[in-house]
Amino acid sequence: MWDLDVFFFQPQPLGEEAPMVWPGFWVGKAPKKATRSRRRDALWLYLAVDGPSVVSPRALEQMTQQAAETYFASSGSVTAAMRRAAEVLHRRLRRANERLTRRGETLVGHFLLAVWRGEVLYLGWSGAWHVLAAGPERQRWHDPELAGPGLGVQETFSLKFAQTAFRQPLAVLAADDLEPWQDEDAHRLLQEPESALRAWLQRVPRPRRGVLAVWEPGAYEVRKKYLPLVLPRESPTAPEDQAAPLPRPEQPPSQKTAPSLQPQAPPRPKPARPRPMPSPQPVEGKAPRPRKDTPGMPRTRTSAWGSRLMAYLARGL
Repeated sequence: MWDLDVFFFQPQPLGEEAPMVWPGFWVGKAPKKATRSRRRDALWLYLAVDGPSVVSPRALEQMTQQAAETYFASSGSVTAAMRRAAEVLHRRLRRANERLTRRGETLVGHFLLAVWRGEVLYLGWSGAWHVLAAGPERQRWHDPELAGPGLGVQETFSLKFAQTAFRQPLAVLAADDLEPWQDEDAHRLLQEPESALRAWLQRVPRPRRGVLAVWEPGAYEVRKKYLPLVLPRESPTAPEDQAAPLPRPEQPPSQKTAPSLQPQAPPRPKPARPRPMPSPQPVEGKAPRPRKDTPGMPRTRTSAWGSRLMAYLARGL
């Protein structure tokens, strides 16, 4: 008997935490409710969707789960069940593209699946995939014409099939590109699959996505592992034949940082101007009283009473 270890790898932006379950990947053995012709099968599949519109992780998870359920519920030959699983994904992507064509957008589904039964491996893919089988004999497949452009693009879809039998440990690597590839890499895949995969991914000119499956003697266990490929941040550089732009003049801090990012001190209130005192208004029917010490003004009420008193005394005398 054999054990199966499946390594899924794809690019991941810097700073994002790797999810526990990656959408678009599925691997497992036949469930109890599988049809009789599928009970001895183990399946792994991978769906990558390219296009200007981003497919949500939840939608990808539902699509791959539905494709796996369709395969195990199908009867007949292995390749017929594989085609039914791909047809489910093709119809969903096709309906999505019918709505997106109004905006001039198209989703392309790159689909890859493999069925393991006993000592026979069945492979199927749609889209530009490169597949390598490293065992006693090395095989390599890449046929864009038979694989077609991918799922959801045309009215019908194409699915390229391949088959290999093994009685010794086997490693199968499928990726969107296998360059640069060396012969010793295939040998290391059987000895140290994870370290060999990481070493190869460090040499490639751009990040890859795909699956590495390794069969070793065991007790019919299926294990999976995710290898996130962290994308470094690229610093833009000016072309050699183009002069670099001049630096902008330094701006004051109040204009350099947005108000929402850096708190600013409240503006100082302007000093209030003193209000002019209102001039006294004369009371209606009464004349204003002049000050006592003001020359040329009428006398006050006190001086008037004094005059009357002096006149009364003079008359009495």
